[in-house]
Amino acid sequence: MPESPYWNPHTETLARDRLDALRSRKLRDLLDWTFASAPWQASRLREAGVEPGSVQGLEDLHRIPFLTRAEWMSAQEDDPPYGPVLTRTPESAIRHHTTSGTSGRRPLAVLDGPKDWEWIAEMWCYAFWAFGVRPRDTVMMFECAEQPGGAHIIEDHYVEEVIDPATGEPVAYGELGERVVTSFGRGFIPVLRYRTGDLVCKVPADRCGCGRTFDIYDGGIRGRVDDMKVIRGTNVYPGAVEAIVRRVADVEEFQVRLYTADGIRDEIEVQVELAGGGDDVLEELGRELAEAHEGLRFGIRRAAPGTLPRFELKAKRLTDEREVWGGTGERKAM
Repeated sequence: MPESPYWNPHTETLARDRLDALRSRKLRDLLDWTFASAPWQASRLREAGVEPGSVQGLEDLHRIPFLTRAEWMSAQEDDPPYGPVLTRTPESAIRHHTTSGTSGRRPLAVLDGPKDWEWIAEMWCYAFWAFGVRPRDTVMMFECAEQPGGAHIIEDHYVEEVIDPATGEPVAYGELGERVVTSFGRGFIPVLRYRTGDLVCKVPADRCGCGRTFDIYDGGIRGRVDDMKVIRGTNVYPGAVEAIVRRVADVEEFQVRLYTADGIRDEIEVQVELAGGGDDVLEELGRELAEAHEGLRFGIRRAAPGTLPRFELKAKRLTDEREVWGGTGERKAM
């Protein structure tokens, strides 16, 4: 028989209505477990008006309150080291780890049990197999072989929402927003509508030709909500700007500069070093950035080769030189 391109052919190609029915059943099971075994989480749900049996499916998901990192951290600080979120005693854990978020006073401490570890391994199998990895291979970074630059969501094991970080309301396909996670696989800590702070852009499964019915995060994680800047009333995320700039093959390096013009107006400028191309490249880049930011005008300036700083890993390519009002009524530099 020919080798299947799917790790789990049954669920990875489920029709959307059957996939949603599966996830609804898993959501009910998750809530039953939470009410039975996680008193702190159950208390939060009851305070929001959620009782056992009151959430029947994905259509009721909005009734479940968001869980923020700040809430989780506060609970953990009040009851160290793990807080009141565990469903089992720490002695039954097999793995301790901390989150690697870029914000917060300290990392969150998390425990995993055998069920968690088995589930995590299964998630890696979905991803590696989709990438084309087989037992004879060695692999490191991954995405579907048919969808470079995008990551399929493993939707039979998660509900992944994308919301407006300011209002908490869902955003449409193709719009940048904050990733919210509900996880069906964990055995130590129920994860219900956790606000990750990650910026993502969800697009439909049919964007990819691999046959999976799982939706896609175009470009993976685009950045962090914490990095958001407001320019003349428009939200600007450095990660989203970088994703657009990186589509231009001729760009070797870039830097984003925020500044105040004439003492009253915020401006945004992108300086780019180009390996080739001329003004038409810069003009097209300016148009794409404006279209992705509600028509906000970006100044695009060509920098001489080798003049921009070089950055690595998470180092930021944005400088904010704007002025703000001080307590004396005079303007001061940030």
